[in-house]
Amino acid sequence: MRVFLLSVALLVATVASGQLVFPDGSTQTTAFPTPNNVVYVPATGTDGDNGSDLRDAIAAISDASFGNPYVIQLDPGTYDVGATTLTLKDGVHIKGAHFDSTEIEGSAATILSLTAGYATISDCRLENKTGAQTIFQATGTETEAELLDVIVEIKDGSTGTVTGVAASGGADVVLSRCIIEFDGTRSGSTTLGVSITGTNTSCDVLHSEIDIIEIASATASAIGVRSGSGSEIEIFSSRIEGSNEADGTGRAIDVLSGGEVICTGAEVVSNQTALSNAGGFAGMAVLFFGTIPAENPPTGPGDSTFTLYSQCSLEYADL
Repeated sequence: MRVFLLSVALLVATVASGQLVFPDGSTQTTAFPTPNNVVYVPATGTDGDNGSDLRDAIAAISDASFGNPYVIQLDPGTYDVGATTLTLKDGVHIKGAHFDSTEIEGSAATILSLTAGYATISDCRLENKTGAQTIFQATGTETEAELLDVIVEIKDGSTGTVTGVAASGGADVVLSRCIIEFDGTRSGSTTLGVSITGTNTSCDVLHSEIDIIEIASATASAIGVRSGSGSEIEIFSSRIEGSNEADGTGRAIDVLSGGEVICTGAEVVSNQTALSNAGGFAGMAVLFFGTIPAENPPTGPGDSTFTLYSQCSLEYADL
């Protein structure tokens, strides 16, 4: 197994000013508390070998916590974690070299999961391989996950529902400077950028872009973000699109009964005029590939620009 535990004092020159400084002089900004330990997992084998090494590195850590964090530093390259969910640990943070060069992929129904504690993923690209999958999921009360400078790419051609980022059971997720994207065709299937559901479950979308675009299948659904019962999504200075160019179902923001979405300084785009089920703020016919005008935001359930259903609420405010 090619996993090396680096002592910050000996092999990593310094950890200062929020940066990791490596022996070759290169630096990377940290997205989490200054780590006491850095675990380096190189990408020198096959994609599957690299993924196994990443899994082994996480399994070997037994004393991580918020106050004693670990950073797993990944190389440029692909880490295929296989057909079993890779479950993250409290206080263990995954950091790639860059979202254009470090890729984590897998074929499990849920590829990456956090079920307790606090963990972050930064500077990586996350991808599904095939089939109905959730790429990243956080579940459980007092579970907090942060994705920073991450691209979540949903591949086309697969069938069933694919979700980029999901949360449930009271978990909190923060997406900061992230891109969640799908631009392809998934015949008869549903593609969700973000799906949040459950009491006290929340997601903050900060300075990010979610583009879910179905290009060919009139029987497919393309949804940017969905807030389910009991959940809340807050969107700040971000762009959200859910469009179906083949005249299927496209929704930028989908609010189910009991859900809530608050947009502040957001650009919301969809090309659809039809609403096929009980979602709120869906269809977005008034926008038609446009943006909510800052001087004329929707004001409430009576506004013709969106439809709200029982127990749903939505607000829009310009910065």
